[in-house]
Amino acid sequence: MTSPIAAKNTIADTKSWLSVSLLVNAAQALAIIVLLFMFMSARKAEKIVQQTPDGDRSRWISESSGPSRQKIIDTGFFMSSLTLDVSPGSVKTKGELLKTWIPASGWDVMNRKIQKASLALERIGGVQSFNPLFATPDPERLRIALTGEFRQWVNGVPIPTETRTYAYIFTQDGSRLYLADWFESSKDKPFEKLKTENDETAGK
Repeated sequence: MTSPIAAKNTIADTKSWLSVSLLVNAAQALAIIVLLFMFMSARKAEKIVQQTPDGDRSRWISESSGPSRQKIIDTGFFMSSLTLDVSPGSVKTKGELLKTWIPASGWDVMNRKIQKASLALERIGGVQSFNPLFATPDPERLRIALTGEFRQWVNGVPIPTETRTYAYIFTQDGSRLYLADWFESSKDKPFEKLKTENDETAGK
């Protein structure tokens, strides 16, 4: 016959074991929840982050808050490397990469720009580069202006360096960032398109 003391000890041991078991189960459940959260976060990041060959330029942004100031700066610098650091051998390749930042509805216009730039560079044996020195970001309006040194070589002969400003205008479709337009602009009014001789001739 079990003594009252032994029975009491057995009940206490059982309660203690149940407490430990509950704690272990709770810890395991918490660990599973944490792992599941990490897995879902990783899948979400994998789905959202889309990288280009330069290694760190996502085309995706927050649908609710849009691009951050730093995001618009980084993207503007990357766009300038695609549109202004070109040679006859690279303009088509960079143009194809640039198309991935443009809605399909704008591809025809983009192809014409690429062909025009390619022919112009081939005709003069030109190479050009742009070194941004100052940025005027406007993330609220999805745009940025970059001012810097524009260099050009014609048949291997360097042309005097110029200070130029270029504006890059973006659009947002949900969480997707698109390039809408880019153009040379005024240094005093960085988001105002600079009229060229061709524009003035066309207007007459």
